[in-house]
Amino acid sequence: ADLAEALARGQPAIGDMPTSGSWVQDEQPAELEFTTHRNVEWNEWLRRDMESRQQGPNDAAVWERTIKEFDEGLIDGPWAYEDMEAVLGQGAWRAMRRFGIEQGRKIR
Repeated sequence: ADLAEALARGQPAIGDMPTSGSWVQDEQPAELEFTTHRNVEWNEWLRRDMESRQQGPNDAAVWERTIKEFDEGLIDGPWAYEDMEAVLGQGAWRAMRRFGIEQGRKIR
């Protein structure tokens, strides 16, 4: 499909995207390889960090939003550390911290 058709119909959400020719193609391979060792270190550090913190002013709102997203079927989880290790295996996943950003009167 040409660019005009793609713009009219929309871009596919997945798969290869043909180059537009508007920018110089500069493909650079990743410098770091995926290793489970890095994930294990990160997950353990994040877990210790989260356990040592005091509850922040936005934490309750973030938790409520998480549960709402779960109830609406938008997310799977929340999962405990032990559950992730049991289901996916040690280091086969990477923990991410959820946090709220205040925008006006809302926390997003």
